Amino acid sequence: METTIDREGADRRSAAPAKSAWMLLALALLAGGLAIYQWLELETALAGGKLACSVSQTIDCAPVWSSSFARRVHRLTGLPVAGLGFVWSVTAATLAGSFAARLGRGRPAPLIQRALLLVALAGVVAVAVFASVSYSLGVLCPTCLGTYLLVLGFAGLSLRLFEGASLGLWAKAAGLAAGAALLSYGFAFAPAMAIDGGQGRLPPKVEVPAASTTPSAAPADPVTLLIRGLSGEQRQIFADLLAQTRQAPVLPRGAHPLRFRLGPAAPAVVPVEIVEWTDIKCGHCAEFSLTLKEIMARLPKDTLTVEPRQFPLAQECNAAMQRPDPTGASCAGALALICLEGHEQYFEAQTHLFAEQDSLTPERIEEVVAPHLGGMAALKRCMTSPETKAKLADDTSFAIEREIQGTPLVLMNGREVPAFGPFLHVLFLARGDLNHPAFAALPAPRPH
Repeated sequence: METTIDREGADRRSAAPAKSAWMLLALALLAGGLAIYQWLELETALAGGKLACSVSQTIDCAPVWSSSFARRVHRLTGLPVAGLGFVWSVTAATLAGSFAARLGRGRPAPLIQRALLLVALAGVVAVAVFASVSYSLGVLCPTCLGTYLLVLGFAGLSLRLFEGASLGLWAKAAGLAAGAALLSYGFAFAPAMAIDGGQGRLPPKVEVPAASTTPSAAPADPVTLLIRGLSGEQRQIFADLLAQTRQAPVLPRGAHPLRFRLGPAAPAVVPVEIVEWTDIKCGHCAEFSLTLKEIMARLPKDTLTVEPRQFPLAQECNAAMQRPDPTGASCAGALALICLEGHEQYFEAQTHLFAEQDSLTPERIEEVVAPHLGGMAALKRCMTSPETKAKLADDTSFAIEREIQGTPLVLMNGREVPAFGPFLHVLFLARGDLNHPAFAALPAPRPH
């Protein structure tokens, strides 16, 4: 009887780690599902859509996902932050599943156990880094918070299962964890390249064939050629965005006079008029600005004009905002660019500031802009003048009337359009015609 009781107690004790290991697998799978959702939401944001997690100015995923830090990580790794979260989840789930299976068969797995702990510690470090970025931006990312809790829960459970081991076993465990992470990275990298290569870049330049000598042959249309070259998923995205644009109301300018715009000398005959609101520290704004310049370089000169407006995401100079900007760069950038209105160097200076937005300070903004205005004294007089502040107030009130929900906000002929480069490229080629015959080849839009 004594031997039977001892055996049953031992079985229960051995079953406890197995159950914990299966819980580790469940946490990893939940984190992976959340990472996939975040990745899809990121693609929605890049296509100009609204995010479900954008609740308010202080509860919003978009500023975190579009931050300069997130974009730098994407450039270095080839994956967005959500993609790296997916890599971590696949790595953790693979090791946790193997660990649970071995324990379930009554076989010890000290090597996998230590690899799991290393993966968990890597997750804790990542949580600390990304949480600090979110804190510095002054926003709470709800889906990020969910990821943090899952990762920390995984780490706590892994630590609870930990038992001592030799240094040699730790080295092997590090190799196992690294190998699993590399395989997971490869698993995530292929779809990432498909997304980046297919949806986020401008279509290739279309070479329009010369007019045919046959009288009955119709001339080639670049919009039709571009639509034909889209993949099935790209066509669906374009159809959805076109339906969204058609549904947007055309709003009058109201009491907001035109001050400055870039375009041909005779703008009265230009079919597309763009008004854009940006913040100098907004990551999506920087990307959109570069994309817009690339689009303009491809279009005939008489296609569009661009009217730049400012919407600094800082309560110090924008009463619509609830969060401060400790750096002071958003307000300084908006005022300095307003001072540059009417100068040929406006867009050159704007591009320069966007390129340095990771480290922008009011002093650096003044250094970049002052030479174009005749010196620092002239710039400071302009930035502090009541006229310049009134212009900024006009920009922000104009955007608020258009129910701005984030930057960049883009209007085409008074109608809000998604700030998605490939879509705008085709739309501008169609000279703003939302009913261009080439769009008949697009599928039916999905419910918005």
